[in-house]
Amino acid sequence: MHAIVPIVECTKALPNALSNQFFCRKMVQTILHPDQSPEIRVTRSCGWVKHKRECYTADNKDHLETVCQCFGDVCNAGNVFGNAKATVLGILSAIFYNYKNWRTEV
Repeated sequence: MHAIVPIVECTKALPNALSNQFFCRKMVQTILHPDQSPEIRVTRSCGWVKHKRECYTADNKDHLETVCQCFGDVCNAGNVFGNAKATVLGILSAIFYNYKNWRTEV
């Protein structure tokens, strides 16, 4: 499932008492269903209580979780390199397929 995630300005999203201490947080959960494939959920949000480590994990019987915090603008964004690699691979595959067909016709 693909979705467009809007950029949230934490200073406006958090109560005034917390807004001067905000940071970005990204949580990746792998939900372990007993009868089906695991489901991955990514949540990007504003945080205000810092953990002592930049990233930490939790593991229990029904899900795995990795939480990372960062302190710059839009630092919890998605990985655009994964999409770029898939696009380049698709283009190269199409070129190779067309070249192979062209060679067999000649």
